[in-house]
Amino acid sequence: MSAAQASPTVEVRGLIRRLRWVMVAVILVDMLLTWIGQPASYWSDPSTVHEGNRLFHWVMTKGYLVALLVKLLYTAGTFLLVSILPWRLGLILLFASTLGHYFGASTWLCYRYQLGATGMVLYGVLLATVIMAVGFHAGLKKPQTDPP
Repeated sequence: MSAAQASPTVEVRGLIRRLRWVMVAVILVDMLLTWIGQPASYWSDPSTVHEGNRLFHWVMTKGYLVALLVKLLYTAGTFLLVSILPWRLGLILLFASTLGHYFGASTWLCYRYQLGATGMVLYGVLLATVIMAVGFHAGLKKPQTDPP
C-alpha cells in the first residue's frame, strides 16, 4: 500500500475528548424532545407522563424538576465516565449512549412529531456528519510507512 492510499491514524484520547461533547448534545436533544412531547397535563399532573423508557418514565412521574435533576446528573456522570474509563470502555460507553439517545430522540421524531422514517434518517445523517466533523477534523496523522 502506498503512502497516498494509507488510512490516517487517530489519537484515541483526543477523539474521546471531542466526541463526548457530541454525546452530551445527543442526550440533551433526546431530553428536549421528550419534554416538548409531553401532554399539556404533564406539567400539572406528572402521572400523565408519556415516555417509553420505563426507568425514566418512573423518574418523570416524580415531577419535571426531579426529572431535570436526574437527567443532568446522568449526563454529567456519563461524561465523567467516558472521560476516565480506559479508552476501549470509554468509547463503548460513548457510542452506546450516543446511539441509545439517538434512537430515543428519533422515535419522538418519527411517532410524536409525525416525521416518519424520514425524520429518523435525516437525524442520523446529521449526527453522522457531526461525528465526522467533530471527531475526525483534527488529530489525523499519516501512518508511518516503510519506504518502497
